[in-house]
Amino acid sequence: RKAANLRPLDSRMWCAMAGCYENLKRPGEAINCYQRAEVHGDDGIATSKLAQLYQEMKQPHKAAQYYAKFISLHAAEEPQESDRDALLFLANYYKQEGCLDHAEQCCIRLLNFPGPEKEDGKSILQEIQAIRMSK
Repeated sequence: RKAANLRPLDSRMWCAMAGCYENLKRPGEAINCYQRAEVHGDDGIATSKLAQLYQEMKQPHKAAQYYAKFISLHAAEEPQESDRDALLFLANYYKQEGCLDHAEQCCIRLLNFPGPEKEDGKSILQEIQAIRMSK
């Protein structure tokens, strides 16, 4: 807390404090700190952590909001390991919400990854196709 008070505009200090709150099982305080970090020049770490915390707290709309923001921060770059969980969550979220075009876009990006996420992306694409055919 002292470091964040000494350097209130340094997002790293807020992320460090948020991590401490996470370890103490205090997600509300962690969220507040990550939000402060996000305001002060987040490079995606705080945004990703906010999405994960909201997902753990069973708040899918907030989680989707932060995962989408996280993905948009890296849109111009090559897909990264950290994008996989976000894309998989968003693909399922958008499918459940009926936003099939967005879900499909997430799945297509998942196909660029090796491993189970690629297979999950294929599976969700098949579900989307079945939903579209049933309409």
